[in-house]
Parts: sequence; C-alpha cells; structure tokens
Amino acid sequence: MSPDLQQVDNQLQVNHSQLTASLNQLDCALLLEDGNHKVLFINDPFCHMWQLPSSDRLLGLNGHELIKQIKPLVGDSKLFSYRLTKVSRRRTKATNLEVRLTDGRILTCNYMPVFINADFCGHLWKISDITDRKSTEEALQQNQQLLELFFSQSLDGCFFMALDQPVLWNDAIDKEATLDYVMHHQRLTRINDALVEQYKTTYDQLIGKTPAELFSGNLDYAKSIWRQFFDAGRLRIDMQQSMAISTELWIEGDYICLYDEYRRIVGHFGIQRDITSRKQAEAHIRYQAHHDPLTNLPNRLLFWDRLNIALSQAEREETMMALLFLDCYQFKQVNDNFGHANGDRMLQLLAKRLLESVRKGDTVARLGGDEFVIILPRIRNYDEAQLVTQRILEAFRCPMPIGDNAVEVGASIGISVYPYDATNAEDLLLSADKAMYRAKSDGSHAYCFYTSSKQKRPHL
Repeated sequence: MSPDLQQVDNQLQVNHSQLTASLNQLDCALLLEDGNHKVLFINDPFCHMWQLPSSDRLLGLNGHELIKQIKPLVGDSKLFSYRLTKVSRRRTKATNLEVRLTDGRILTCNYMPVFINADFCGHLWKISDITDRKSTEEALQQNQQLLELFFSQSLDGCFFMALDQPVLWNDAIDKEATLDYVMHHQRLTRINDALVEQYKTTYDQLIGKTPAELFSGNLDYAKSIWRQFFDAGRLRIDMQQSMAISTELWIEGDYICLYDEYRRIVGHFGIQRDITSRKQAEAHIRYQAHHDPLTNLPNRLLFWDRLNIALSQAEREETMMALLFLDCYQFKQVNDNFGHANGDRMLQLLAKRLLESVRKGDTVARLGGDEFVIILPRIRNYDEAQLVTQRILEAFRCPMPIGDNAVEVGASIGISVYPYDATNAEDLLLSADKAMYRAKSDGSHAYCFYTSSKQKRPHL
C-alpha cells in the first residue's frame, strides 16, 4: 500500500475510533443493520440497556438472532416480536415503538430506514430509556386528573383569571397605570359550576369578564384589593361584592398570583365560598345586641356609644349638642286597662312618632319602659333644641289608637346642653334627667332646660 493510501487508511481508522467513542458516550442506544438485518454497528449503551455482551461480539450477528437474545427482557415478547418483524419490512418510513421491560423500564424504539444515494441500505435503531419521563408524565397526568376532579366537584367557587399580556409588579413601575390595565385586561378564563351558582348567573354571562365589569359599581375598591394582592403574591380576604351581574353577596376567598419565568404576573387562581348567610347572621346578632327588640330603636348600649361620638364631635368642632330625656304618662294605665300587648303597641307608636319628629342625623333611643332619649348633635343654639322638642310634644298631642280606643299620651322632656350643662356623657344624661323631673312637676306636655336661665313653661 502506498504511503498516501496508508495515511488515508490510518486517518479513517482514527475517525472511526473517534466516532465510535463519541457514539458510545450518548445516552441513547444505537444499532445499525444492513438490508439483510446483519449488525454493522452497535454502541455500548445498547449493550448495557439490553444486558448484552460487548458490542464487538455482536457485530455480524443477524438482527433476528439479536431479537431472540433480548426477548426475555420484554414483558409481552410475542407482541414485541410481531411488531418488530412488521416494521423491519418497511423501507419507506420510520416507526416508533414503545416497549415495557420486565424490570419496569420503558423504552422508546425508533426504527429508521437508511438510504445512500437514494438506495436502501439498512435500518438504524435508536432506543432511549424514557422511564423517568414516563413516570413524570404519569404523575403530572394523575395530578391533572385530581385537579380536574377538585375543580369540577368542589362546592367552593374556583376560577382562573388570565391577563392579555403579563405585567411586572415592583417599585420601579407605575402601579396605578398597571392596575388600570389589569382592571380592563384580566379575564375569567375558566370557572366551575359552583362559581356560577354563587353569582346566580350563567356560564356565558360570567366567562371572559374583567375586574372592571365584575366591579363596575366600585372600581376603586377593586383596585385597592388587587394592589394588596399583587404586593403579597397571595391574598385571603372577606369581601362584599355588589356587581352588575349578580345580587349582593359576601365571599371568603383565597387567591394566588401566577407568574411566568420572568416573574411577571400572568394571572391568578382563586377559590372562594359564599358566606352571605353567615355575614347576615352576624349582622343580625350585632343589630339585636344594639337595638331594642320591641321598637327597633338603639338600646342603652348603642345610645352610650352614639352619645360619646356626638360629644367627641362637638368638642372637635367646637359646637353645641343637646340631649333630650323623655318620660311618658299613661303607659302603666294602658298596660293595666288594655293588656301588655296593647302597651307594647303604644310604645311602638311612640317610637314611630319620635322618629318622625327629629332631624336627620339625630338619634332616638329607648332606655327601658317608657323612657326615651334623643341626641341632637351639631345644634347652633338653644332654639334648635327647643324647636325639635316642641315638634315632639305636638306629635304626642294626637291620641293614639290602642285597640278600639284612642288614648292621649302625655310627655315630659328634660333638656341638657353641651358644653354648658355637662362635658361628659354621664353628667349630661343626669342633667337631662333632672330637667325632665322639673318639667314633670309642671304637668303634661311640658319641657324644661337644665340651665335655670333657660327654663320653659308647659308648651300649650
């Protein structure tokens, strides 16, 4: 052999060795056979994968003989042989086979025809171990199925909202402008039946809605909620919603921001439950704790709270305020002569007439029995308190229908004024009470200011 040919031959051997070494480093198994299924090349990963002897001992072996050696590792060897025999006859297209081995591994076999200058010259096997990938896919599929089951069967409302475009949320951006964008470009993309039921609407009316549409009556409130949400990345909140698409309701919800790989917000997932009944029950309990059950007027507890608020307001604004203490006559006689039910009816009528006589913003409360108090905040002078008092006494002059009878109810009213008669709630009430007893001594339909210079005779 000439030196040139020898040099070429040596170079080819070097190239072959380098190529073989490279192919042996691959994660996938490779086998090349000629048109008669004779093994021309096999890399080390193939031997390791199929637990075969070294690749050198397999060169020249017929492919069918090789199949016999690897069949014991295959779970369904008959099906495996049948499928390989079938695809080995194909000379026009590649075929993928998935094989499960008896040791639990899962392999994917790509069987490809090889052509040189358009002439068929054999097949190339490319086999990869996809056990881990399959395990991951199965786990993801199982999780997806569980998520689908939870989403569809949950008694709580579940939904996804997605933004038309992701948004950044940090101190470097204009957060107000971003919130404006979010309000109009984040949409409900997936909802479950429970959410539709919560809003007493239909799927088509709810899907695709933006925050601007859902909170059309209170967009500023929605922005404040979204700001808290985006700042923290998640939010748990009790929230009252009054939306155009549904009746008013209270919801308790948990919400989680969804991000892309650049930490931009792409949307969020929410799960929420309707707590309207609970909130209504709590509100009813609070109302009962602060109101007289017979007249629905504020009770003693709420009266003291309102009185202290009115005093603080008067002190802050440097204005006057008045407190009226009202005591009725004939209440005991109505109870004795017409029964307690009619006595209760009389108290309800008295409360109604009091409410009709006072100004908007005044407080009428029942302390007990036939004793009522009226808080008059922000009066400019004694005359304003006197005018309200006179309207009350005038209203009481009209007889009240009690059963088949008409009963005239008398009243005495004592008036104390902040800051001249007292500067705290207890003393102001005590002053009004003393003034009421002085008015009572003057007879029915009388009122009296606590301050001696403001004494008033009976209003006739």
